[in-house]
Amino acid sequence: MKHLTDLYRAFLSRTAVISDCFMRAQGNQCEPYAQEMCIIRLYDLWDRFCRELILLSAYAEPISIRGNRIPRIAGVRTRNDVLSRLRGIQRYSNRPLYLITWGDPTVSIYIGQKLGVSNFQNISSALGATPSPLQDLRAVRNYLAHRNEKTAQEVHKIAVANGLGATHDALFILHSLRTPGVCLFELWVIQIRIMARNAVDY
Repeated sequence: MKHLTDLYRAFLSRTAVISDCFMRAQGNQCEPYAQEMCIIRLYDLWDRFCRELILLSAYAEPISIRGNRIPRIAGVRTRNDVLSRLRGIQRYSNRPLYLITWGDPTVSIYIGQKLGVSNFQNISSALGATPSPLQDLRAVRNYLAHRNEKTAQEVHKIAVANGLGATHDALFILHSLRTPGVCLFELWVIQIRIMARNAVDY
């Protein structure tokens, strides 16, 4: 029996490790590299959380955090059944499934709707909530993984939106304080944890 509470708790635990690593890396000789990997890992963790949330909801009849069973979609009994359904969605029919950007709320919401998962309304409300750090998190992640003029411009927009100069680097932006004692990176972690908690409700 699958429990979405387990998925959520694992997400909390792993984000705690990433957040701790990001903050402890300050003062370390390898600080920039360690912190950059934390950002990449955080987005990857969110991406995998969304993927498992949709897939489990579709076939596993998981128990929600409230203790309610989420009915599987009709005609589906296994994970492979869901993947077959996913290949039947026109947008993904000729695209490798590993290239699906589950961490993009519009993608996961679209897939959840097309598959017809029973908890679609909860998923849609949670993943589509505002304010959301996901667009900015993905932009910083893309810049760190693919440094070029286009990705740098997206990071500059984040700096300006947060009252900083456009020339500040990504790590400076993420360490800027949003509230007393809470930097932007920590705020993002808090926000996506709330989104994850709401997504496993039903």
